[in-house]
Amino acid sequence: MPTEKKSPEPIKVTDKRIFTAEGDIRDEYRNRVTPVDPAETRPEAEAPAEPANEEPSIPTDRRFIMLLQLLDANVYNALELAGRGHPQGKDAARQMIDVTEVLEEKTAGNLSPEESESLKKLLGEAKLLYVKVTKGLKV
Repeated sequence: MPTEKKSPEPIKVTDKRIFTAEGDIRDEYRNRVTPVDPAETRPEAEAPAEPANEEPSIPTDRRFIMLLQLLDANVYNALELAGRGHPQGKDAARQMIDVTEVLEEKTAGNLSPEESESLKKLLGEAKLLYVKVTKGLKV
């Protein structure tokens, strides 16, 4: 049976944290640490600075989002008519999708990320629904 070796000295744990549990500076660190007023370290602007190599972000215009919603509603209304057999419904839906595509082309690079994503989503869903309705698939 192996014999256990006992260490001659017990293990000593030293707390090296600067602050106490209450948030005060420990006595042994008082001479090394100088408290600073948080207001002095706060940057002037609350918003993070934009990197120099990136273009400034474009703010979202709620009126543009409302325009997209209007186009979306018109496409869906026209496709509903097309689904009921009205001949003008299919043509109206195609025209609204074409207008939305032109809007996407003409505004490329001038939209906020939210506007761009909304436009892309609207166009994708409208095209998918158009194909389903015109092919007579279940919607």
